[in-house]
Amino acid sequence: MRKVFRVDLAYDGDSNFSSQITRLQEQATIHRVFRFERDFEAAFPPEILASAITAYLKQFKNESAEISIKDVNEMLAEPKPFVKVVAERYLISIDKPYLGDLLAIELLKLSRRDERVLQGAGEGNLKTEVVDVDLLEVPNPKGLSAELRSKLSTAFASMQARSVGRLVEEQLMDCHSPEKARKIADGAIAMSTELKQPDRRALDEAVFEALGVTEFARRAELVAQLHYETALHFRQIRVVEVQKMEQRKKAVARKFSAEELAEDLWDAVELEDFTPLKEWVKKQPGISVNVTIPDSYPAQLSTHSIMFDNETVYFGKDRKKHVVFESRDQAELVKLLSDLHVHGDIALPSSASGAAQLKGKIEERISHARARFEELAHSRTSLEEKQDEIVDLLLQWFVLGTKMRAESPA
Repeated sequence: MRKVFRVDLAYDGDSNFSSQITRLQEQATIHRVFRFERDFEAAFPPEILASAITAYLKQFKNESAEISIKDVNEMLAEPKPFVKVVAERYLISIDKPYLGDLLAIELLKLSRRDERVLQGAGEGNLKTEVVDVDLLEVPNPKGLSAELRSKLSTAFASMQARSVGRLVEEQLMDCHSPEKARKIADGAIAMSTELKQPDRRALDEAVFEALGVTEFARRAELVAQLHYETALHFRQIRVVEVQKMEQRKKAVARKFSAEELAEDLWDAVELEDFTPLKEWVKKQPGISVNVTIPDSYPAQLSTHSIMFDNETVYFGKDRKKHVVFESRDQAELVKLLSDLHVHGDIALPSSASGAAQLKGKIEERISHARARFEELAHSRTSLEEKQDEIVDLLLQWFVLGTKMRAESPA
């Protein structure tokens, strides 16, 4: 099989690499060239540089180290490469790939405060400003035939009625070894289940027809090439992801906190539904009675005989707060929600069977998410205690929403 490679080139502006570009262009076609004004590290804002260098020095030099934005600006004012300035100033050898990881973590932290940070990268590609839309050439649907409009709407309706899968091939998603990932990448492209869906192919064919490709054979050829390039693109991304996960696992000297690791993993979770549990419950059938779950922990069910106090849930270590519910099944459902740190007003099923059914669905939802979180935590650290902390944090964000935190037990 013939392989085609695209070459993109990025280099530091404070290097002498510019003189070599002409020679490289004679050897290969360079699709795009990007030159940092100074170097990669100096391209980051001083706030991020200060946090990343502080984290680096705390781990390898002095745990009490604190680098200010003023310190960073002073180093940026020097003409030498930024990493060299840091190394000379603090008498420490700088591992550039590791510093790059710290910069990426700080960038992700900033992106959670300001969603504009990652526009143009990753999922940020989905964001398009109005000023950009004005420059796009958009086909006018009024000029399409009724038959073609029907093809487009039918394909869209079919895709909306099902769960849309991944565009990366399944064998790579199940792979967590860099060696195996590279071996798979050297083989033939295997289309993911999503790229084999008839409605996706029908939609892409209809789009090419709307763009003026009238011959069916040519449309089929273009769709095949489009799907191949898409699979190849996501294959390359996944191989790098697997390599990065392995690098993080083997970095014994790194001391990332559980929260930093959890934040780094959150975007890789890839669950179908991230709706906070309280909102998810509202959408379930049979919801008919409002209850209030106190915010005291832990929640405890009565251990008495089935004839006495069977529908009561006690809250708090001293069991001073208690609520009597309509059935034992409803009480068990409330205890589960309380254990997941869901409290306040919430609507639940009034019938015992409805409560039992909803409890089972919640347990299944949590179990599915936990399995994914455990898989990701194992990819980041071999320490069981830290794995548990990461899983607990991810599960907490999944249940409550990423901007909320569970309160400490009362």
